Amino acid sequence: MGAFNCTCESEPDKTVVVEALGENKFNLSKKDFSIVPNTKFSGQIPLQDISSTVLSVWNSIPPFIYPNEYINEITKWTSIGLDDGTYVGEYKGTQAHGRGFEVYHDGSLVEAVWNNGKILGKGRIIYMNGDVFQGDFVDGEIQGFGILLSQSGSKYEGTWLHNKQEGHGREIWPDYSEFFGEFKSGCKSGNGIFKWADGSTYEGNFAKNCIEGYGVYKWSDGRVYEGSWLENKMHGNGKFSWADGKCYEGEFCMDLKHGVGKMFWPDGKVYEGGWLNGKKHGIGIITSKDLICKKGEWNNGSRVRWLEN
Repeated sequence: MGAFNCTCESEPDKTVVVEALGENKFNLSKKDFSIVPNTKFSGQIPLQDISSTVLSVWNSIPPFIYPNEYINEITKWTSIGLDDGTYVGEYKGTQAHGRGFEVYHDGSLVEAVWNNGKILGKGRIIYMNGDVFQGDFVDGEIQGFGILLSQSGSKYEGTWLHNKQEGHGREIWPDYSEFFGEFKSGCKSGNGIFKWADGSTYEGNFAKNCIEGYGVYKWSDGRVYEGSWLENKMHGNGKFSWADGKCYEGEFCMDLKHGVGKMFWPDGKVYEGGWLNGKKHGIGIITSKDLICKKGEWNNGSRVRWLEN
């Protein structure tokens, strides 16, 4: 509580407030030490060493609502130093237990319910960069369903495991691009659908936030690719169609026709043979619209010679 110093009658009358955190305060200007109404717990957050960004976000969003079973006003709380920050709230012995908040060493803020020293149930985190998470916690970790709002305007809502997106979720960006699908260890991995603001879409496999595996990409200008992908590039076997009727079926390497494949033109002409870095290369056969076949040799896109069939 702190020491009570004697005040001589000749000294000016002063009001000194002495407070044990979470307990009643006393007005020492009166001889009977009358009780002063206790400061509300909800007003404790601005008094903490929180980053200015976090405090600004906290002031701009609705207050965190604790679960229904904890609707009574918090009247007694304490401060507990933890490895990752400082906890202020209800307690049991020397552990955080009940409603409270923690200010991390980096200035981030979490409001939640603790159970024997660990967050359990619903909670909210305002990160140092201004991002906000609200959702489920288990044993002190984000786990279950939750929503993450970033300062950039993007939003994720879906399932979490060990503080990372895991399972099914949906991401939306300010330009209305969106992804819906599977996540693993915080990354888009598995099956999903990505829609861009310009109308382009991709449906298929993802791995570690990359288009990878098998999938169909449809551009807004009418082009379509269906086939294998590696690190966001067409790679392996696939089929590419243009809006004007051209079509290529065959092998790709890092977005380029490479290996063996067939090229079809709208007028009926067909080339079947070798490709290198997107150009005809090696031995190939040209079939005209009149079904006349010619065998030739190409080098880096230029025909070297015709060969006997």
